[in-house]
Amino acid sequence: MDLSLFAQDCAVKTFAPFMEVLRCNRALRTVQLCARLGDSNGVMLMRSLEGACLQRLVLDGCGLGVNTARHLAAQVGDVGRGWSLRHLSLSGNPIGTEAWSLFDRLQRCRTLRSLHMAQCDIRVEACPSVGKLLMTLPALTMMNVSGNTRIGSDGARLLLEAALREWRGASMANASLKACLDLRGSNVESMPRKFG
Repeated sequence: MDLSLFAQDCAVKTFAPFMEVLRCNRALRTVQLCARLGDSNGVMLMRSLEGACLQRLVLDGCGLGVNTARHLAAQVGDVGRGWSLRHLSLSGNPIGTEAWSLFDRLQRCRTLRSLHMAQCDIRVEACPSVGKLLMTLPALTMMNVSGNTRIGSDGARLLLEAALREWRGASMANASLKACLDLRGSNVESMPRKFG
C-alpha cells in the first residue's frame, strides 16, 4: 500500500488521527508526505510507522529536526524490526547534528538504493560516516548531500578518506564505488589531490 499526503500545516491535534491510521496499517510500503509537520509531529510519525514494511519514505521539506532524526535512526538501525528501505529522502529538513548518527545507522539498511539529504545542514563531523556509507551499502546507486554548505572542502576530504579506508579493507578489496555522490552547493572549493 502506498500513501501520499499533501497539506500545508499540521497541528498536533489534527495530525493525531492520521497517526492512528498509520499505526494500524502494517502493509504500508511507501509513505510520501508534503506538509510542514515540525519536529514533534515527525517524532509521532516515526513512532506510528514502527512495524510497517516501508520500502520508500519521502519527507522532503517537512520541518523535521534532530528529535525526528534520532527516532528515524533507531528505526532503520533495528535490524530485526527495521524497514527494508530502498529509497529515503529527507531533503530540506534541518537535521544538522544528528546526521552522523543517522548515517551510521543506515549502514545496516543493506537494501537502500537512493538517499537524498540535500540542504539538511549536514556538518563536517558527519562526513566520515557519509564516506563509509558510500562503500558499505551494496545496493546504493545515488546519494545526494548537495546544498549542505557546512560540509566544505574539509568535509569532502574526510568523506573521501573514510571511503578509501573502507575500500582498502579486506572485504572491499575488489569492490568499486557504484554510487553517484552529489556534493553540489556544499562549499567544496577543490577536491583533495593527496590522501594520507
